[in-house]
Amino acid sequence: MSDTIQCPNCGTPNDSSAALCKACMNPMTAYSGELKGEVYQGNLAKQVVHLETRPPAVIAVTVLDGVFALFWPLRIVFANFAARQTTNAEGTNYVAAAFGTVGPILAAILLVPAAIALGVFAWAAWTQRPWAWMANLGVLILFALLNLHRSPTALFAVAAIAIGVFWMMPRTKGWYGLS
Repeated sequence: MSDTIQCPNCGTPNDSSAALCKACMNPMTAYSGELKGEVYQGNLAKQVVHLETRPPAVIAVTVLDGVFALFWPLRIVFANFAARQTTNAEGTNYVAAAFGTVGPILAAILLVPAAIALGVFAWAAWTQRPWAWMANLGVLILFALLNLHRSPTALFAVAAIAIGVFWMMPRTKGWYGLS
């Protein structure tokens, strides 16, 4: 009598030499989750459903990254360009206007890549990249610190801290494959 093993996907008994399950055609390799002697209890199916369900903290962090990218670095760049000095009616302060343009250009050089990085972090959080968990934890901390000192935006700091609490939960970390 040959040994039988259960399919890790559907639980059907199969011959131990089978490469594929006779019922669902799932690979019967250790890579697919099959363990000899394990009794099928539907655990794999539950894990797959759990991983397919995006935690609410991921949605919140993705939105925060997108909004933060638009309203922090890009807002500063556009505000600097709008507030730059121009020449007066007589045209005598052209040097001040020339030097006044340097600030917005430097702001753009520094802050446009920051906005792009935040967009990448939003994409990585949404697409379940493991490194995105740590990167977005840093974004949450930065967002909270930048908004903590001003009273009108302290509410944003409280929101970032609240999202951070959900971000640290085991379900969210588990969704990224972290324990």
